[in-house]
Amino acid sequence: MHPALLDRLVGAIAQRYISNPLPLSYGQIKLHQPLEKRMHAFGRSTDGSLHFELYFLSEKGELLLEVMNYRIDNMEGTRLVSPGKSLEIAEEGVLQSMTWGEEEVRRLGPNEVQVEVVSAGLNFRDVLIGVGRMESPHLGSEASGKIVALGENVEGFKMGDPVMVAAPGCLRSHLTLPVSCLAPLPHGISYEEGAGLPIAFLTAAWSLESVARLQAGERVLIHAASGGVGLAAIQIARELGAEIYCTAGNESKRQLLRNMGVKALMDSRSLDFVDEILETTEGEGVDVVLDSLAGDFVEAGLKVLRPFGRFVEIGKRDIQENRPMALGPFVRNLQYLAVDLGPMMAGGHPELSPLFHNLAARFERGELQPGPTRVFDHLEVVAFEHLSRARHIGKVVLRFIDQPKLSKAEFRSRFGPGIETWRGEESLRQLICSDQSPAMVLATSEKLDGGRDRGELPDELVGPKREDLGIPYRKAENDIQEKLVEIWERVIGITPIGIDDNLVRLGADSIAAIQIQFAIEKNLGHRVGLGTVFDHPTIAEFFQHLVSLER
Repeated sequence: MHPALLDRLVGAIAQRYISNPLPLSYGQIKLHQPLEKRMHAFGRSTDGSLHFELYFLSEKGELLLEVMNYRIDNMEGTRLVSPGKSLEIAEEGVLQSMTWGEEEVRRLGPNEVQVEVVSAGLNFRDVLIGVGRMESPHLGSEASGKIVALGENVEGFKMGDPVMVAAPGCLRSHLTLPVSCLAPLPHGISYEEGAGLPIAFLTAAWSLESVARLQAGERVLIHAASGGVGLAAIQIARELGAEIYCTAGNESKRQLLRNMGVKALMDSRSLDFVDEILETTEGEGVDVVLDSLAGDFVEAGLKVLRPFGRFVEIGKRDIQENRPMALGPFVRNLQYLAVDLGPMMAGGHPELSPLFHNLAARFERGELQPGPTRVFDHLEVVAFEHLSRARHIGKVVLRFIDQPKLSKAEFRSRFGPGIETWRGEESLRQLICSDQSPAMVLATSEKLDGGRDRGELPDELVGPKREDLGIPYRKAENDIQEKLVEIWERVIGITPIGIDDNLVRLGADSIAAIQIQFAIEKNLGHRVGLGTVFDHPTIAEFFQHLVSLER
């Protein structure tokens, strides 16, 4: 084995970890069989960066040579040598204008790591930034990936470790950030699932455990429970032994929650939940409300709180708009508690890192499970539109790096000839490609992921259809109405939309209304308030409102 060839092979492997490997020494070489002209070389780092073990195999897979404790140095100290990519908004308020641009990757400081992003989670915060309703230089708050560089004094992590990230600005290819923003990716959790865990479960755990101090036997109302935070909150509340009440936006989402064992279910688009909860609890109400709704739903939520109840607000709209609140209900010694992880992450809140590691350990032990995850390719900016329409269940995730797939022959070679067929489900693919692959894989004819479909959602989960509205279709009668129809259809995603179809019954929420508002201002030149969109929920009514403005 010529030293130059050995150094070249080690360099090729080491470049996965650091930028400019410089060979220094090796500890021991074991020759098992004569070397061949054509061999396969495999290597791994034993300490995450500078020490390697190498194995040379024949084409038949027989071990020929081992090289132990091969030591290298890094001529540049880090792997931060190439530009990364980040998601940018070309035109404020227009989701379709999002593009990927290049940026310089910041070099490491002490107690920092660099993470190559594999997947990143999306949240409504990102949609609000995208449509111009929230000012922030950072898109994205959560991700999963691999550590590719370590700064000085970093403990608890090594090169190549799979991790979850909770930090501002995660919608980029590489992250340079404090080690306090990381937690280990639990075994058995895919990168796609891991990217959608941090914000949902940190929000749910912080809100219910740390802020509301929810106790066993208490009652909790979880609004919009089919979303990422809602599904996480259900698991947290169950762990705490609480009695759970939920709302969701349509019957399909409520059925999903029933399948999860939630019994007390109500409509998140109606204020009827107040009477339903008071009737069910014989007038007592609940101890905690986890709220992500806005407007009249806040005052309604206060009505269902017991004395000494806690109202935990995780929504942004009312706070940002400085909406006034009636204080009468607080005569019952209620608490109004606002939770926003964004400033906490940006400021490095000291309690977040321990909580993040605690959640990762609970996933590792199987006490918590990831919810449904809808995965888009990182170039599919349509993921933001999908999220903005509130038709998703669970989390929406962008995949940055495709994980390697095994062919059937490779699969059988790795797991034995007894396996004749297998299904290429995402969860199975992640499992068999990981470094912690089990010795045996059980395959069944049943769906492997328990309904966590990462492909197209079933029709019943994507909102109402034109034929389900029960309203006669009436087409546009003039050019303005045709433009309004085009805007409604593009934002809401239903075709065709008639001028008598109601915005709310079409499944639109405040995020969709914001996009409609922006589109009207851009395409028709009319300045309209968000309330105006909801006050005139059909195209016919909105058109009449525009006519009245011109009189």
